[in-house]
Amino acid sequence: MTIFSRATAAVCLITCVTALCSLAAHADATDSMPVFSITYTVENDYITAGEAELKLEKKQDHYQLILETEPRGLFRFSDKGRIKEIAELPSLTPPYLSNKYSYINFGDKDRSYTSMYNRKKSEATVVRNNAVKRMAMNAAAVDRVSMTLAMMQKLRDEPTIKQFSIDTVDARGTQKFSFASKGQMQLKTNLGTVTATRIDRLRDSDNKRNTITWFAAIGPDKLPIPVQIEQYKNDKLQARLKITDLSVTR
Repeated sequence: MTIFSRATAAVCLITCVTALCSLAAHADATDSMPVFSITYTVENDYITAGEAELKLEKKQDHYQLILETEPRGLFRFSDKGRIKEIAELPSLTPPYLSNKYSYINFGDKDRSYTSMYNRKKSEATVVRNNAVKRMAMNAAAVDRVSMTLAMMQKLRDEPTIKQFSIDTVDARGTQKFSFASKGQMQLKTNLGTVTATRIDRLRDSDNKRNTITWFAAIGPDKLPIPVQIEQYKNDKLQARLKITDLSVTR
């Protein structure tokens, strides 16, 4: 069963998943990112396999953006699909560049890793299975879970944007993710029917995976919230995340 794939967590993010601020140069109390929590069901066309939560929390001297998937039903007896991603952010203003990112795969510990970013030196330190690797990175790249904030920010700044790209960094290095808007549609959710913008990730023609995310401006200050995310492989649905609850605190 591939419903809880690595790509799924990232999208919920992605994997899920920026921000609700205008540009940092114009940031004020209404432009900063609020603390929030979004919960989803994780399903495909046949079963509901679990739940996911994307939340932004305030800590003593930083903020944490957390994406977590939790199997339910028969899937709860296995750690497969239980994944947690954590980004530590120094502030809630764009461009949401984290100092540290952790990917924890409870069903496959060998895939888990933690990255620390020295953005002044454009260097990432990756720790996996007690092995340490240092590599060059784009100092302006966001981590995989904070990419959701970056997408929200793009859509808040430019609601009618047609295409955009975001530089991301993970254990393999820096990559450029490209996206295209496919227009708006009425989407039924647990929170009611919303006007949602469909965003497709653009991939090479030989790539068999595809991710589609629907954003709806249902947060404060018209914050675009990811209300539904679909992951496909070979044109077949692998996983669908559907919003069930939203909590936002200024």
